[in-house]
Amino acid sequence: MKERTSNLTCNEADLVRVLTRGAALATRAELAHWLQHDVQPWIPHQMLLWAEFRDGIDDCAVLSAPAHLRDSIGGGAWVPKLMAYFADCWIAAQHTPTRVPLAGCEALLGPDIKALQQRARSALVHGVVDRHAGTRRVFAALGPDYFQADPATGTLKLFISVLDSAVRSTPAPVAFHADGAVCRALSERERQIMHWIALGKTNPEIGCILHISEFTVKNHIKSIFAKLDVSNRAQAVAKLNRVNTYA
Repeated sequence: MKERTSNLTCNEADLVRVLTRGAALATRAELAHWLQHDVQPWIPHQMLLWAEFRDGIDDCAVLSAPAHLRDSIGGGAWVPKLMAYFADCWIAAQHTPTRVPLAGCEALLGPDIKALQQRARSALVHGVVDRHAGTRRVFAALGPDYFQADPATGTLKLFISVLDSAVRSTPAPVAFHADGAVCRALSERERQIMHWIALGKTNPEIGCILHISEFTVKNHIKSIFAKLDVSNRAQAVAKLNRVNTYA
């Protein structure tokens, strides 16, 4: 893909036309085509993921990816894990656009991340907080390192607003759902803490990331151990690995 920055080759009239097309999308196929073609000059990506969170992850999907990349990454069982991780990073950034490197995700995704890392090195993450519905909807545009310039914050917010509306108004043919009654028993905060435990973070580090006290982290971990019927962090990570999700 030709290297280019986000908004040096596009003018305001182009932006209006692209956003207008996005507002008129009727199917997920049209959405994927719009993302892969019209949106690329503004938000370059190899893959664009979406997830909705309420008490944990409710739904998630690959909205845009070339066919060869979809084939190389398998069935997408890693998508809920990765999106929950991205959501935590976005929350830590106080709901502002954030660039998240994929390096270090091996502990979370295991071998699933290797095929993805051949195509993408980082993700531009932003989303929408819907206080009325009590949900957060998070989008992640994954790409290689040569995508050097992120779009202006105002431009990104416009695209996210149109994209969010399109996702909610178009039926999804396939979505990836978090599985396992054990994992569903965990609260959203407990799932967030498990992400960071899986990445080897200490209690003080987790507290700093999630903006809660170390004492609160310890109480959540005690609750996690009781719900999972385990006695230590390694057992908790292993048990959630067996149900193939942390979200």
